[in-house]
Amino acid sequence: MIYTENVTPNGLAAKLATYIADPSTIRVQVLGHFGRAPSIDKIKELQARARAKGRQSKYDEKKFRLECYRHQGPYEMDADGIDRCTTCKAEKREAVKAKPERVKALKAPATLFPSWYKPPAPPQLKPATTLDAVCMVFGLSLAEIKGGARHRQLTEARAVAAQIMHRKGLPYKQIARLMNMHCHSSTRYLILRWDTFCKRNPELPGMLTKVQRKLAA
Repeated sequence: MIYTENVTPNGLAAKLATYIADPSTIRVQVLGHFGRAPSIDKIKELQARARAKGRQSKYDEKKFRLECYRHQGPYEMDADGIDRCTTCKAEKREAVKAKPERVKALKAPATLFPSWYKPPAPPQLKPATTLDAVCMVFGLSLAEIKGGARHRQLTEARAVAAQIMHRKGLPYKQIARLMNMHCHSSTRYLILRWDTFCKRNPELPGMLTKVQRKLAA
């Protein structure tokens, strides 16, 4: 807020008393501008003079004018002492009017489809290889199964894949090549210790059955 003329604290309080009813508000505004302000009793006396002259709700813009720092335009003074620029008030009214239109624009795409329409379910892709089916059942990636990590879940997934490929008649070396193992002895270990894996995890035979069903689908 910029004052376009030099005034004293008493002069500013007298001007504010013409349109602000609360003496405390006048004192706070004068203190904020000058660092000092007249007393509450003095402000009440200034308000009484303004009422006696019939200037309580009037504003003399020629003698004392305030300007908005954004628009450099005059303020409209409310009864509660809040300074409101005329341009700022107009922008706020336009924003309130445009808000429902923006909400309608955002909600419009939702009405493109009727209420009874249901989107089609995503297609169920058939696994191309045994390792792909194992990845789908165990929730792993092909890189994790072919990697060098030896977590329990990865080891069990590799055991299921090796057991299925061994039942199909694939030799140990080919199974090791498909699973990216260094030698066929690791594949042979997984196949021979199948019963041990099943004792440690009783759900493993059911997982093997799920993989076989996905391959047969």
